[in-house]
Amino acid sequence: MRLFVMVCALTLACAAGVLAADSCCPSNTCPTVTCPSNPCAVCPSSAQVQSVDNCLMCTFGLTQQQLCDLRNQGYSDKDIAIAAAIAKKACVSVSDVLASYCECKDWNSVAAKYNVCLADMIAIADKCLCPSETVGAGPCACYAIYNKTGNVLLTRAEVFRYYAMGYDWMDVALATNIAMETGYPIGHTLMDIRRGVLYEEIAVMQGVPYSVAFNFTCYPFPRQSIYSASIQEKNMSKFAQYQVPGKCAGAGPSTMITLPALRPNY
Repeated sequence: MRLFVMVCALTLACAAGVLAADSCCPSNTCPTVTCPSNPCAVCPSSAQVQSVDNCLMCTFGLTQQQLCDLRNQGYSDKDIAIAAAIAKKACVSVSDVLASYCECKDWNSVAAKYNVCLADMIAIADKCLCPSETVGAGPCACYAIYNKTGNVLLTRAEVFRYYAMGYDWMDVALATNIAMETGYPIGHTLMDIRRGVLYEEIAVMQGVPYSVAFNFTCYPFPRQSIYSASIQEKNMSKFAQYQVPGKCAGAGPSTMITLPALRPNY
């Protein structure tokens, strides 16, 4: 009788273990190795790790259970990696980033909300998803801005080409905001500025709210100015009320006000 009870108990225990594993990950492929207590010191680089799971845990501090839970919720490894990269850069939780993603299903919008460059975040994520890539290339720099449909809107090389043509960084930032909202080419807006059209006139012509057109917090490139430091400060003070981090698009109806001319010689 005692032997029969022991056999039944072992059978139930095994069944419970199988159910627990299935509830963790549908494919029952949860990693069994966790990161050491000090991953920065002893974890291998992403070029050396043998699995995506270990890299995600070592690089972003995710736990084995977090990975399992997120996969069980339907997130792909790429979604998890991008969310983790944004969370680490913006100093927020992965769950907060994924909650933002669930609202719009658009990583471009999520990146804009946290004021990070999506191209950089994808590059960081890819080092875990594609561990054959080399690492240690130095600090991260944004190389492109993407529009709302995921296409490249402005590259780093184009930015410096515009600077070389004599445009101020704020000219390029405004033109980029206009293009993001309307599709009006950046080069055309810059030509309007070159012709002497004021910033506020451009925003009104394109139907873009001032709170969107003049919010430059999401401009990720070096801010190279053609003006002196005092004039730069004066120019920025004119638009200080619109500098709201994470509010880079769709900020409501246009407010019809008159702003001072941006350029001293207008």
